[in-house]
Amino acid sequence: MALIVEDGTGMATAESYVSVAFADDYLNKRNRDATWTTYTTAQKEGYLRAATEYVDAVCAWKGTVSTVDQALGWPRGNVLDKWGRLIDMDEIPTQVKNAVAEVAAQGAIAQTGEQMIKEETVGPITTVYETAQDRTVGASLYQLAFALVASLTTNRGGSIPVVRS
Repeated sequence: MALIVEDGTGMATAESYVSVAFADDYLNKRNRDATWTTYTTAQKEGYLRAATEYVDAVCAWKGTVSTVDQALGWPRGNVLDKWGRLIDMDEIPTQVKNAVAEVAAQGAIAQTGEQMIKEETVGPITTVYETAQDRTVGASLYQLAFALVASLTTNRGGSIPVVRS
């Protein structure tokens, strides 16, 4: 199934803020496309869907959605960019698009602590976490992506919360 890219109209079926062509160009211009170019188009589309979903889930965007039925967090109204300019209600800011490309370029979304549970017993409660991976890996992998959109979020400094066990 072809990737449905948000066009600024607040589409109810949108799956990504950027196309494969946008991500290809963005990463190529920054000489960071070595791994990205090894992915098939279908893989790239899947990573862009996941990256868009991840960015929307982590970022508390400023402003309000443009339409009630839109699938994604953008387009939005009542949002100023970091220079104080009003972002049009039919615009997906370049920073958001770039952030999605940054996250997608890493491949599969970094696992959270919940995904790294190795063993679980319900009564009387035993939980064993996989020790091979750092539970904060997502935060460090996507640091640039969230710095790009920091001025568009209500998150302080564009940071994401880290939960310690």
